[in-house]
Amino acid sequence: MKHRHYQSSLALIVAASLLGLSPQAMAKDLHVAYAGSMGAVMDLHLGPAFAKAHNVQYQGEGQGAYGLAHLIAAHKLRTDVFVSITPGPIEVLIKAGLVKEAYPVASTAMCIAYSPNSPYAKDFKEAAEGKVPWYEILQKPGVVFGRTDPKTAPPAPR
Repeated sequence: MKHRHYQSSLALIVAASLLGLSPQAMAKDLHVAYAGSMGAVMDLHLGPAFAKAHNVQYQGEGQGAYGLAHLIAAHKLRTDVFVSITPGPIEVLIKAGLVKEAYPVASTAMCIAYSPNSPYAKDFKEAAEGKVPWYEILQKPGVVFGRTDPKTAPPAPR
């Protein structure tokens, strides 16, 4: 877990430095807007760790990344750092002339979770064992697959 905190702190430091934020510029508050799915990581770990290490007040706001990008582009939201998990919201800021370049600093993996009480639990277990392709299970009649809308993804529950 300490290694993850280090990587996360490094990611925010890199993001802040890419935006040209010197330690003096961050003397009091660091305003960070982030994709809502990053809520727990940003507000429980990364933000507080960065604030402590750099003697600043961390203020985070998590919402749908596209919504945040549009607010920033319209100058309705002031932020020092914007963290998106996909490139689309960054493109909004590039088109608005607020960002010239963006650099990925992390990546993630997707997973499929299922209930052991699901009538398809046996099928998902076989997919996890590589016996059948996972996408075939999702295509079975009666399987319900849910995900957030990436354009409006709400903050993850904490």
